[in-house]
Amino acid sequence: MVRPRKRPSRARERGAAVFIVVLVIAMLTAIGVFAASSASLSTSSAGHERLATQAQYLTEFGVQVVLAQMEKNGWSEIDAALRSAERQGQPVTCFADAPDCWSFERTRLEEIAGGPLLDPPGNPVGTPGSLGYADLDWDLRVELSDKRQVSVAGYSAVPDQKSPTTYCNITVNARGAVWPQATANQDLVVASAGGQSFLTGAVLVLCPNN
Repeated sequence: MVRPRKRPSRARERGAAVFIVVLVIAMLTAIGVFAASSASLSTSSAGHERLATQAQYLTEFGVQVVLAQMEKNGWSEIDAALRSAERQGQPVTCFADAPDCWSFERTRLEEIAGGPLLDPPGNPVGTPGSLGYADLDWDLRVELSDKRQVSVAGYSAVPDQKSPTTYCNITVNARGAVWPQATANQDLVVASAGGQSFLTGAVLVLCPNN
């Protein structure tokens, strides 16, 4: 007599199927969360890179404004302002601890340029500003310090006769910052979500001997 084989329990089959479905759903959920997180990090990274690039261009722009002013008026205007500040007992604070230092703040730079350095967004409505559509704030500061006289070989009015020309070697330090508008604790927003750029260089300009 042939006995029929026992079929496996369908309950076990259903349990295995449910386990596989739950496992697949968990894996798909993990993949979705990872993809969303990666996209968010990519967007955040692009935003930080954009702010850093904007801060760099802003800093270079500020230095160009100051150099154009120095090329126009030489060191005499700045030297006179330094002497006036010394007489009035108003030492100028700078990034570097220099005895002679002159600082160009954002308002002064805009006075030199004859208007706002950057255009705000939405003027006319719907158009981007200099920093795009985002509601961003910015600051800029350029400092001149460490004036040292150096002699550079030049030529006089007499043919084939050289005469030394006195120049001033001046250190230029600049800092530009761009950050999202902050309602409170601006320094924290600048440090955590803003872009900053620092430039240091030296220029030679004609300066008085005294």
